[in-house]
Amino acid sequence: MSVPSKAQFLQALHAVWPSLHDNRRAMLLAHFRAPSHRASMRVLALRAGYKAARPANVQYGMAGRTIAEQTGYPSAAAKLAGGVDWTSAIGSVVRPDPLGESQWEMHAALAAAMREFISLEGIAVAVPDSDDTDALIGEVSETERIELRKSRIGQGRFRDSVIDYWRACSATGCDEPTLLVASHIVPWRESSNHERLDGFNGLLLIPNLDRLFDSPP
Repeated sequence: MSVPSKAQFLQALHAVWPSLHDNRRAMLLAHFRAPSHRASMRVLALRAGYKAARPANVQYGMAGRTIAEQTGYPSAAAKLAGGVDWTSAIGSVVRPDPLGESQWEMHAALAAAMREFISLEGIAVAVPDSDDTDALIGEVSETERIELRKSRIGQGRFRDSVIDYWRACSATGCDEPTLLVASHIVPWRESSNHERLDGFNGLLLIPNLDRLFDSPP
């Protein structure tokens, strides 16, 4: 049986999303956001707040099973016969990443469906922009406005500057870029526009430390 179409995946997402556990949603969104929609299970585990890949593997498999029940791919018979697991409903295994870990690449049709679904449903893929973002940024050029918006979620010029300065997680030394988050030291809302783009106002952290760093005392 061939991989479902974008339309089939989109229909499945509409059907299952309301009942998906938050951690399964988080992994799907992290997988969609990953470069080329490729990520190891360890990366997805960290994005969902797990400390190890094994429980994430189980949860992502269950997310795949929920999607498979809607699309029929892979079928229960194929799963029973062996050779596939429920995560195959979401993607396929590709070459190892720089750490030697297998990566899952999200099916192209599912990635396309995710893009449309996120747009239609207004789902926040990262930290949402608040209504006062433009007021906080003030009068700047459109190019600068785009960079400032990106910096709010640790992307664009700000992320590049933080990576260039730290090279690795500033606490653990992890140097795998796909695992690292660029986090503002002076919070974005409290920073000047210069500080919002300044790599010296950033820490490069693994996701769980980023969450702790951003949590109120």
